Amino acid sequence: MRKQIVRVVTGVFILALACTAALASGKSEQLNFHEDFQLNGTKIEKGTYKVSYDAKSGELSVADKEGKVVARAKARAEQSEKKNRYTTFTTGTENGAKLLRSVSFAGERQSIVVGEGGGPAATSPAQ
Repeated sequence: MRKQIVRVVTGVFILALACTAALASGKSEQLNFHEDFQLNGTKIEKGTYKVSYDAKSGELSVADKEGKVVARAKARAEQSEKKNRYTTFTTGTENGAKLLRSVSFAGERQSIVVGEGGGPAATSPAQ
């Protein structure tokens, strides 16, 4: 009986670790953008999109309401000092074009930075 209990507890522990790893590898959320912007050279019109980050591939993607990915870009996670209270995104202007610079998901202690970053940026709360 004791061996069975140990096996069950071990199995539950392994399953919990696997679920944690799966959740940590990616994050996504619906965001409402009030202005047109660009991501990796692709113009995205204002509207509601699903923004996802895959830590394994190091890629940020933006998908429309039908789930079709309209733009992708290399991105990296940067640690923050404290948890983000809200999901926010930052934009910057380069050569007259508004670019998506980063996304910070609510409840996370990191920001997802697109490309090399840098330049002036404006932070907007997601709605």
